[in-house]
Amino acid sequence: MDHESVFQMSARLPKDVLEQEVRRRKSSLNCILLNEGETWFTYDLATFSLVRIITEKVFELNFLFDQLNDFTKTQLLQSCLIKEMLSDFKVQFLSATPKTLFNYFIYGSPNSNKSIIDGYREIIEGKTRSIKTINDIRKYYESVILPRQIIHHRKTIKKFHYFRDEPLRIGDPSNRFDFIRGVDGEANIIKEMDQALFILNRQDLDPYSRSAIFFYLFLSSMPYYNDNYFFAKFLLSVFYENEVSPFLAVHLSQMIERYEEWFTKTVKETESKDNHGDLSHFVFAFLSILKDGLDFSLQEIKQKNKAFKNLTAKIQFKGSKSDKQIVEMLTQAKIYGSFGLSAQQIASQSKISMPTVNRCVKKLKDAGLLDITHLGKRDFLRIKE
Repeated sequence: MDHESVFQMSARLPKDVLEQEVRRRKSSLNCILLNEGETWFTYDLATFSLVRIITEKVFELNFLFDQLNDFTKTQLLQSCLIKEMLSDFKVQFLSATPKTLFNYFIYGSPNSNKSIIDGYREIIEGKTRSIKTINDIRKYYESVILPRQIIHHRKTIKKFHYFRDEPLRIGDPSNRFDFIRGVDGEANIIKEMDQALFILNRQDLDPYSRSAIFFYLFLSSMPYYNDNYFFAKFLLSVFYENEVSPFLAVHLSQMIERYEEWFTKTVKETESKDNHGDLSHFVFAFLSILKDGLDFSLQEIKQKNKAFKNLTAKIQFKGSKSDKQIVEMLTQAKIYGSFGLSAQQIASQSKISMPTVNRCVKKLKDAGLLDITHLGKRDFLRIKE
């Protein structure tokens, strides 16, 4: 049998045949039992083939990313992160625009989403550490999620706290995934998370299947409410940054958003009693989303590399060595970044003096070679196409 789920088969197979198939898959050497056998995952040939394709694409993506210099990497990651956070905020019904997020990255303006933005900033700066224990989850929760919850849910924070003592009524109409079973109480939540972490850190299983199982166990124990869906994606971004690819770390939400209807349907099918606890269908769907997302990301970075090469060849501007360095930075900001660079950023990142930067910027303005966006108290500059 390939990746087709027991849930899909159950509509066609007689009950006794279905039970035999479930027993066969659960007794397979490739079967991983979870939660004392309540849920399980069969690592079949279709999944293995998909993992191999993903591994090759991640290798190619990392190769292309590593060819960029540090400045370009920073511009690219920040631009991708802004798109990633817009996807996250959209799911949480939070208002944000590319400009407001870019403004925050530059000026650090405080707002209720400060802890979330700072958490992602640490990911793209490589300052996070692998998630190994329940205390690691607790620390990320307290630094990234809890500050925002305290602002917005001060009166009900005990109820909605991730490691809550009080039960949450599963099936609350405000829940996005109100069909997920959920777990009540801190002790049971920790037990489920320990199981999820055990899978996430198994070195004998590929990182993509591990991340899929972790994501499902997280969602099934913690239905969508008050940032838990976002928190699960954030934890996987930390995992990908540390063990797979920093570029993949800031694309997960965008990948899921493109297939949101299919993703939600798959979660619902997997939670069904008719599925007999088989996670194989969910894992395959999750891996398919990663694969298609990687195709999109590879195409994006290749297009940017080609656009940078073409734009560099078109620019007709003569100047000193410093001028050429500034022009290259502004061209990189145009192709790989968001809204550009301020004169102060150019000076600090290039180690060129402010008077020299200002003279070059004036010459570029006079030549009509600059796109200028005013944000806050500064102009942000990019080379014109």
